[in-house]
Amino acid sequence: MTCFVSCGLPYCKKTHLSDEELAWVNHYNKNDTILYYNNQTIDTMIVVNVKIDNKESISIFDLKSCNWLEGQHEYNAGAIISFKMKHNFLWWNGDFAIQKNQDQQLVASVGFGGLYSEKPVKISISDLSISFTEGKNAHQGLYQDLMGITDVKWDKKGLNSFTIKDKYVFKRKNHEK
Repeated sequence: MTCFVSCGLPYCKKTHLSDEELAWVNHYNKNDTILYYNNQTIDTMIVVNVKIDNKESISIFDLKSCNWLEGQHEYNAGAIISFKMKHNFLWWNGDFAIQKNQDQQLVASVGFGGLYSEKPVKISISDLSISFTEGKNAHQGLYQDLMGITDVKWDKKGLNSFTIKDKYVFKRKNHEK
């Protein structure tokens, strides 16, 4: 009796972030401290973690990136910046993430002080900044403390500004790299 076994090499369809796309996240390092101010107070942001997952090639043994054994055949490149912001003597967590989907579209999402993206926002190469605004493309979380953020603006230098309760705008103070 003869038994034939046919095996093919696993394939993983992958995306890759260009240098231009990485410009949305590659300006911060862990423990960077950035000040934000309005006319009355100064808030302090500390970068907790920067994770860039942007592999050009994936080994068939790298099951965390593309687990072909369980039927996963796609790898989407992405990056996330985790930070905390000190506002009124309290610390608030925040995240900004980008991802390049299989259709090659770059998208971004944010979670900061209880404000969350409703769905990822598409970014084009020509965009210089993006906004996450309550009622437009973001919403307040439920069953948690809220900082009262109504708008977050992010540009290629990082968190540019945020607005609290539609009237207190905090802007980045001289962050250059």
